[in-house]
Amino acid sequence: MDKDLKFFVSAALFLLVVSLPVLVILLLPVDQFSYTAYGALSFHGGHEGGPFYPNIRLEKYEEGDLAYGTKYSVEKKVKWFTDAYGYRNMPFNGTYDIVIIGDSYALGNRLSQESMLSEVIMARTGLKVYTMASTNIDSYLKDQRFMAHPPKAVIVEYVERSMAAPPPVTLDEAANYYVRHVQLSGNPGPQEYRPADRTKIFMDRVAKLSLVKYLKTTRVNLFNRTGNESVLGQKPNPYNDLYNPGTGMFFIKDALPARQLNRQKLDATVASLETYGEFFRHQKIRFIYLPVPDKETIYNEMIPKYANATYDGFLPDVTKRLRAQDIAVIDAYTAFMDAKQKGVLLYQLDDTHWNENGVNLTAELVIDELGRLQLLNKQ
Repeated sequence: MDKDLKFFVSAALFLLVVSLPVLVILLLPVDQFSYTAYGALSFHGGHEGGPFYPNIRLEKYEEGDLAYGTKYSVEKKVKWFTDAYGYRNMPFNGTYDIVIIGDSYALGNRLSQESMLSEVIMARTGLKVYTMASTNIDSYLKDQRFMAHPPKAVIVEYVERSMAAPPPVTLDEAANYYVRHVQLSGNPGPQEYRPADRTKIFMDRVAKLSLVKYLKTTRVNLFNRTGNESVLGQKPNPYNDLYNPGTGMFFIKDALPARQLNRQKLDATVASLETYGEFFRHQKIRFIYLPVPDKETIYNEMIPKYANATYDGFLPDVTKRLRAQDIAVIDAYTAFMDAKQKGVLLYQLDDTHWNENGVNLTAELVIDELGRLQLLNKQ
């Protein structure tokens, strides 16, 4: 092979290697090399709106995050819709009655769109409910849609293990948010921003290196070895003490240690949430707090390693203290414990998140609270 031919072959191979990821991204679906819709649609940069690619409709089969790739995983078919602002909502151009700010539980991880908390509440009440997840109150404060057309109520949801000391908000901070973050910085809020164009989305997909990560974690690599150590057809080693063979239920490792942190930060947690109540009262918006119990709290006795541990009553304590400050709190803990005693499964066996039963029960509690606050009438 002469030098010119060698150069041509080398150049062609180089271009193929460099262009392959680009061609893959251009030609294949957005979720081709992602195991979850969340991972496929997450938008990591260059975007002023929500955490996901805007205006996407996606159907995907997923497995739980605690037993992925094992014989214990349960396949789930999910549908995802994102709106023009990059949040997981069906497209809608009007105003909203309720806004839910929350984490992956409000987002509906491993659940289809129609099983999200917001969708269930809308279907049962006719109210328009908007989900801002996974995010925090900061995203709500800078969203000009809700400056111009405030909702009747804002629900803030946190799962128990992540609820310690959320970021507080002050009246001055909220009042000056538009000036500080919009007028002075020149960074317009979501109401003014142009939806991310195809170039930004393409560059974000390249930066995520989904193909490379997929090849690293695929079940069988080129050497016929498992790329994911949990994919052995057996119980995954990291969960030997957090798996109940009698029920087939898996548990997350960090939820129980998080209880100690929650207890240590109880005063700070209550103080932060009191600032939410004060802010929304000033805005004439009803504030509802929704703490979601950990799976490990409700099914504590099913965890072999911690079967004899007793619950310290953190969620009841938070509920009692916030209600003493005239803050509306959804007592999901008591309702979930009652439902468990009746044999209702509230969480996914192979995942950290609640299932449709947990969502439906929580929706009932929220609707009851909206009725108590006289917010079910759309007029």
